Amino acid sequence: MAETKPQTEVSVTGRLVSMSILGSTVVFIIFLENLRVTAWLPYALYILAGGVALAVLVPMLFFRRPVQ
Repeated sequence: MAETKPQTEVSVTGRLVSMSILGSTVVFIIFLENLRVTAWLPYALYILAGGVALAVLVPMLFFRRPVQ
């Protein structure tokens, strides 16, 4: 017989961490655009993509809980 792993989901704390990472990234991008930091503006899309990736990966790696 094959053992079944219990299903897990991201906890409420993990969801809050995800939203805070994503929100901080958006605020950082807005901050860069308002200050007209021309050296960083070409990388804004990559910074945002990195923030989205972190907002997905961090809660899935560190904030899992079993579902009954």
